[in-house]
Amino acid sequence: MDSGSRGLAMTRLSRSSRDPARWEEVGYIEIDAATAGFGDAHAVKLLADQPKLFHFVKPVQPFPGIEDWQRVGIPFIAAFTRADVACPIERAFDTDGRVGGLRVEFVNDVENSKGEWREVGRLIIFSGRCVVADPYCMRSEQGAYQRELGAPTGSHSVQAFYWEQDQDLLGLRILFSEPLARPKWGVD
Repeated sequence: MDSGSRGLAMTRLSRSSRDPARWEEVGYIEIDAATAGFGDAHAVKLLADQPKLFHFVKPVQPFPGIEDWQRVGIPFIAAFTRADVACPIERAFDTDGRVGGLRVEFVNDVENSKGEWREVGRLIIFSGRCVVADPYCMRSEQGAYQRELGAPTGSHSVQAFYWEQDQDLLGLRILFSEPLARPKWGVD
């Protein structure tokens, strides 16, 4: 398995046989601490002002390779990527053009890999914004290690793709409990 290619067009669209949603690439995040995840953007932004917060607060590990900081007051769930790579961020659209979720795949062949998406937690978003980030490298402002996107408020399913060969995590996604209206051109 090879890591995701940065050379892909920013408007790459894909539809998989396993997933009826249409996925659209909306950007990249750099991963430098072999970890990537999702969080409530407002709360994480406030907490990220504290240097090295994610280094000092011990997350709960409900499943192998998953870190959940919600029980210690930080609305963030992450997965170990096992590599420092640039990963595309994709947004799912339903047939009406509404946003149904976000995902980050750590390799470029998840669609062809044997395995399954499994729920590893539920993330509460109360600000209407979701951050996709490497939690150990992010700061209070957007940068290469994080990207902020619109998300509906509520409790949403966070799922990891487990490869059947050795239970490596190949991707992480958040599926919204209610779809979000399609963003206007140039607005996340």
